[in-house]
This record gives sequence, structure tokens and C-alpha cells, in this order.
Amino acid sequence: LARADVGIAMGAAGSEVALQAADVALLADDIARLAEAHRLARRTVRIIRQNLIFAMGAMTVLVVTGLFFHLPLPIAVIGHEGGTVLVVLNGLRLLTDPIRKGRDA
Repeated sequence: LARADVGIAMGAAGSEVALQAADVALLADDIARLAEAHRLARRTVRIIRQNLIFAMGAMTVLVVTGLFFHLPLPIAVIGHEGGTVLVVLNGLRLLTDPIRKGRDA
């Protein structure tokens, strides 16, 4: 397990050594949920990329307009904070993922 590319340990059935050496530790004994976790991880990466692109684009627009077009400070602050709120709301979409249904029960 230590020399594998990706190690997966089962939480309840695995030994302490296997859990420490694994890259992924499943807390439940249902290996079928591994595919759901992989899908959620890929979705998370997509949303992180969206957030980074949006945040850097918004900051670029604010800096350029502030330097060359005399953007008033209150408008720049509102633009910055509005962009932050949008990034947070975009990230909160991950809470609606179906994998979380089993957690609430």
C-alpha cells in the first residue's frame, strides 16, 4: 500500500497502519461510494478553477479601472466585496451534492 500510486483503506475494516499509509480512507464499508467521491472531487476542482478565474479577472478589471479611469474607492470596495460574495456563493454549490444525503441520515 505504501508503494502504490493511490492507496485506499476501508475505515471500519482496515488496520491502523493501512489507514495511515492510505491516500484515501473510506469511513464506511461501501466501496461503491468511491466513484461518487471521485466525481465530487472533480466537480470541486472545476468550481475552484471557476472561482480563481473569476476572482483574478474581477481584480484585474478593478485595478485597471482604478489606475487608468479614476475609479472611486467606494465603488472599488463594493466591486471587491461583491466579487468575494459571488465566489463564496459559487463554492456553496458543492453543499447540494447528492453524496451528502447519506451524511444527514
